[in-house]
Amino acid sequence: MPFDVDNDLTPALPRSSTMEDSASVPTAAPGLSPMASYLASLIAQGKIEDPEQAGPSSPNRMNRAAIAAMRQKLPSIDRQSRPGGELTSPRDRLGSWKLDLHLPLHPPRRVVMRVMGGSSSKQQLFVVGGLTPEATVQDLIDHVRRRLRSGPHPHVVVEHHGRALEPPRTLGQSALQDDAKLVVRLMERRPSGDRGLRRLHVSCTALCTRTIDLESPGIKGLAFKELIEMAIGRPSAMGEPGTYEWWDAEGNCTRVANGQTCLAVGECAADENAGTSATTLGEELIVDSNQSASLRGGKGTVTAKRMISGEPCVVSDAMVVFPDVTPEKMQLTFGGVAINDNDALYAVGCRTDDTVHLEFESPCVPPILTLLRTPSAEKPAKGGKKK
Repeated sequence: MPFDVDNDLTPALPRSSTMEDSASVPTAAPGLSPMASYLASLIAQGKIEDPEQAGPSSPNRMNRAAIAAMRQKLPSIDRQSRPGGELTSPRDRLGSWKLDLHLPLHPPRRVVMRVMGGSSSKQQLFVVGGLTPEATVQDLIDHVRRRLRSGPHPHVVVEHHGRALEPPRTLGQSALQDDAKLVVRLMERRPSGDRGLRRLHVSCTALCTRTIDLESPGIKGLAFKELIEMAIGRPSAMGEPGTYEWWDAEGNCTRVANGQTCLAVGECAADENAGTSATTLGEELIVDSNQSASLRGGKGTVTAKRMISGEPCVVSDAMVVFPDVTPEKMQLTFGGVAINDNDALYAVGCRTDDTVHLEFESPCVPPILTLLRTPSAEKPAKGGKKK
């Protein structure tokens, strides 16, 4: 064992003896420092072994072969056991600095996403749940685009602790765990090249924005109006009504497969006796197609979904009205240019994720607006002048 100068057990000199009379006290060698001369004296007394003369069998000499054999018995770094009995998964050396080596990495099932710069508090923070181990960052970006209905100009960037995540990588490879806090940033950019025509957003002042998928890029204005009629869920429209989904704060999804749109006709307070909920004038509600028949027949109440939040709302037939929006009553514009029935949307300039504006006469009109739209009564002609 190496000698420790601080724990020297050399007996002290007797009180009657002096430094010159003691033969056991080593003398300093000429040309050496005090510490080197002291170690040389200890070697001369046989208390420690000279490292220069020690052979391979000396216990004080490290054996490289023994050290190599001991290292081979140890498990590899990427398979060592961690606290909790878990084993860390193998990872590449270049990307290991991005990962936490002390925690097991499991693919997340739910993440929390915050949109920076959103105008509505319900859009700024939302939860995405039901994630699978094969989910990628690109899947989260697509979910953000569907939820915010952003056009082609904003570029969606997802960040985790200030680091932008790569879209092709999975969530597990990106070192994300359950309830990971992600930041979504929308950056304006110029759309690249010809984006084709796969889907369009329909914006309207009386309704929430709809996203409509297109099967053919050569669709014309009349066919697109029929798709809008189907998405709104008009009873006499050909085809199935639209599909709506809402996500709550826990990441659970509520979906209505065949939803039809209805509007609240006035300001109604909650009625405990009738069991109805409070509504505002022009509020958009989604009713299941199976319940809409009983609502039109005036039979009791039904439970609808608020379009904005997805919360349940109990209404009666006297509280809502179904908008009768037919292709003949629709007016579409894109970039300030009217779209006629025979105009091809691609020729007008519509591309994927562009916004088309819809106008129609809403059945729910505020009283002040009704008064403003009422034509003024003609005044009776005045009689002759007084003499």
